[in-house]
Amino acid sequence: MAEQAPSDSPETPRWLDDLRPGAEGEGFFEKNLRHSLMFIKRPGDRLLVTFDNLSNVNDDSVMREPWGFKFAQDSALSHLGVMAHVSDWYRDADIIARFQNLARDGFFDGYARVVFAGVSMGGYAALSLSAVVPGAHVIAINPQSTLDPDLVPWETRYENRRRQDWTLPLGDGAALTSGVSLPL
Repeated sequence: MAEQAPSDSPETPRWLDDLRPGAEGEGFFEKNLRHSLMFIKRPGDRLLVTFDNLSNVNDDSVMREPWGFKFAQDSALSHLGVMAHVSDWYRDADIIARFQNLARDGFFDGYARVVFAGVSMGGYAALSLSAVVPGAHVIAINPQSTLDPDLVPWETRYENRRRQDWTLPLGDGAALTSGVSLPL
């Protein structure tokens, strides 16, 4: 029996299979110091937008996937996954502006349903950033509505997160939910 030679090709994340040259998928990958965005367009009229939670922040492995990637892939949903590289609760002017620009440029148009989803820190981002897409649906598991010390002075669990810039737009997820659908 012949022995197989070890593969010389490096491991790559599954989402790269959709975006590599010659692949059938459409999309993009953008990375900056604080966050990365991965988008894969799949046939259909539903878009899932996901946000990493605090436990993903220190994952710097080459195989890292956005939270919910496998679910989106298995369900044939288009997927915009935001990967956090810092525990900033998405209180970053660049990520807020990126979502506002995506909405302004019509990125979310054409989808019958846009669902924002996340857990804890990612749940906060799902609540707050969904406000740029009127009529979006939100699945926020164990979210914090805000860590703004002026609004929640009793919240002391996430001390360094309270030091983020809560004066930026979209700072209180609860105040922003009037335009979103919260599924039962």
